[in-house]
Amino acid sequence: MNPPLLVTGGNGMLGRALRRIVPDATFITRQDCDLTDACQVQRVFENIRPRRVVHTASMVGGVKRNAASNADFALINSQINANVLSSAAQIGVERMVAFMSSCAYGMWEQGVVSEDHIHQGMPYDGNLGYGFSKRMLDIQLRLVTQQYGVKCSSLSPVTMYGPHDNLDLEDAHVVAALIHKCFFAQERGQPLEVWGSGEAVRQFVFVDDIARLTLESLEKWDGPDTVIAAADPGATIKELVT
Repeated sequence: MNPPLLVTGGNGMLGRALRRIVPDATFITRQDCDLTDACQVQRVFENIRPRRVVHTASMVGGVKRNAASNADFALINSQINANVLSSAAQIGVERMVAFMSSCAYGMWEQGVVSEDHIHQGMPYDGNLGYGFSKRMLDIQLRLVTQQYGVKCSSLSPVTMYGPHDNLDLEDAHVVAALIHKCFFAQERGQPLEVWGSGEAVRQFVFVDDIARLTLESLEKWDGPDTVIAAADPGATIKELVT
């Protein structure tokens, strides 16, 4: 029998993908625990006493929401990460996989971005708070591995899409937002309007593939390094829209 597995962010897109693969794991949501409250997090970990943890929970949003709430994204995500890692270390979790983000990387214009670039350059101003909270998570994972011996690793996927994505036009990532915009344009008989020139290149990965990779990493990766997960070299926004 596998040791008990706890997944944070159980109602998120990735959390739901993991439910489809490992339904017997314990999934916690906002309704179960306020992860910004250290006492609540500690009680959850002490009650469940997981041996393995997948930490997907974070405050997330699209470009518009990030830009409008940079300070909130920095503060809340830092609180969540600190509380989860602290409680995991205190009860002696054996393995943990946490999630980074491509937003943590700087505006790199010198070829292919690799894991070595995570602390180089400044993230895009529009998601600076979220990006730096993820950079701090990378440091926290390394220190927890060093001090407490927890086998931590992290995945840094490019933009995920799939079932249970956020379709809110004010708060969605690009794939879900474009699907919603296409729906409205067709339904209303209006032109499809898309921001920007269409020349920007973005990378995308299907959420179920990341869920499978997450579970594989629990078995095989000791960390504390992060691994970028990208399915292909990317597509321009114009190609994606088409």
